[in-house]
Amino acid sequence: MERQSHSAFLARFSRLLDLTASERETLEDLEARPEQRLNYVPVFDAERPDDRIAILRSGWSAVRVRTDPDRITITQIYMAGDVIGLSELGVGTPPHETTMQTDGSVALLSRPQALCPCINASSSL
Repeated sequence: MERQSHSAFLARFSRLLDLTASERETLEDLEARPEQRLNYVPVFDAERPDDRIAILRSGWSAVRVRTDPDRITITQIYMAGDVIGLSELGVGTPPHETTMQTDGSVALLSRPQALCPCINASSSL
C-alpha cells in the first residue's frame, strides 16, 4: 500500500513516476524542515542575495521585479509544490525578489543539495 503524503511536491512526482520507497524518502527529506512565511514576506530578496532554492510547501508566491521607482511587475506565480529558484541555477544572483502572496511555508535547500538530493537533507545549509 502506497504511503500518502501531504506534500504537493511529492504528489507531482508521484503522478509522473512510480517512485521507489528510497526515492520517496529522499524527496520527503528535501522538505523535512519547512519554514513558515507570512503574506508579503520575501522568500528571496533582491537586496540580500541567497544561494538557495525553495520548495513551496503551502501558499502562493510571486516573483516581483521593480520596473520603475513606483512600479512593481509580477513576472511569475508559484503554487504549492513548485520549486522556486530552479530556473536560476546556472546563473548569478537574480535581480528580482520572490515574495509570499499568502501565508504559507517553504523548505529552503542549498543549491548543491538541490542538484544532488542524495546529499543528506539534515545536513546544515
